[in-house]
Amino acid sequence: MLVVVGSQSASAQHQIHTLVESREAEPVFWTPGTTLELPARDAVVIVDIPADPRRVDAVDAALSAAVADAVRGDPRPRHLVLTGGQTAHSVLSALDVYTIRPISQVHQGAVVALADDGRAVATRPGSFGDEDSLRDILRTINNLAHEGSNA
Repeated sequence: MLVVVGSQSASAQHQIHTLVESREAEPVFWTPGTTLELPARDAVVIVDIPADPRRVDAVDAALSAAVADAVRGDPRPRHLVLTGGQTAHSVLSALDVYTIRPISQVHQGAVVALADDGRAVATRPGSFGDEDSLRDILRTINNLAHEGSNA
């Protein structure tokens, strides 16, 4: 699984910290202009630059391209957790995914869907949810994947 958080809000950053502290996802630091190297286990991308409202669109475009390249180059399929509407749209477009079908709601605003390429994709507004929101989303996707493999 790969978690990509587009929001620089304090609550989103706290959720990333909680996810990393729980050791449920490995942090992967990324800066614009670099390749995104994914570990073998679940990961959360941490955009390693100061927030700058003047650069949001450029950073989002670079991040989406880096995520798409990394996901395409990964030998194992990655389910995605995408927070922030612009981030979700940009990453899915970069992966040529244009249709997702909702299959589960984790909490208000957090929806798990099945993408037209077969992967699970969770989307959520950037600053929604409590401190365990990202952990809850990962667990839901893992449970759905486990149930699907037992079907």
